[in-house]
Amino acid sequence: MFRFVSVFFVLIAVIGAQDLPRLLTSSDYTPADLATAANHFIKMGPEKAIHEMNRIAMDKKDGDGGFSRQERLLWICRLVFVPKENSGIGPPRLGSGAGPPKSMPLKHWPLYPLMRTGKSHFLIGELVIVDRAVESVRIYLQHCQEVGVFRSAPTLLLCLR
Repeated sequence: MFRFVSVFFVLIAVIGAQDLPRLLTSSDYTPADLATAANHFIKMGPEKAIHEMNRIAMDKKDGDGGFSRQERLLWICRLVFVPKENSGIGPPRLGSGAGPPKSMPLKHWPLYPLMRTGKSHFLIGELVIVDRAVESVRIYLQHCQEVGVFRSAPTLLLCLR
């Protein structure tokens, strides 16, 4: 019986991992992977997407290749929520020293730590997190819901050929 239950949970974990966007399963990524991951959750709608992002965040292990799945979920939050009128969402906490320097006011970087140029989103710089003080995905999602609106239309996807 124990063996059956163990196999059942392993199968559920494998099936769940197959449904994740590449951004959450592979250490390397492209701007298209950022957009594809955001669109994956946007298509679900706010309630299901928030539930799914919280579910994924409960698994604290890093992805294959040593990247932080938690950090990447926070990037996705920056793309699936847009600020309410006359407000800003603000960046997630991504470790000590993280954040733009004082010479880069956040009003000029509304998607920080991401930026958009043309139709593509880029990460300004992947962080080396010294103290592992990455903001909780659950708490940041709550913040995004309070000060932002879940995007209803997909984010633009630039196809590079």
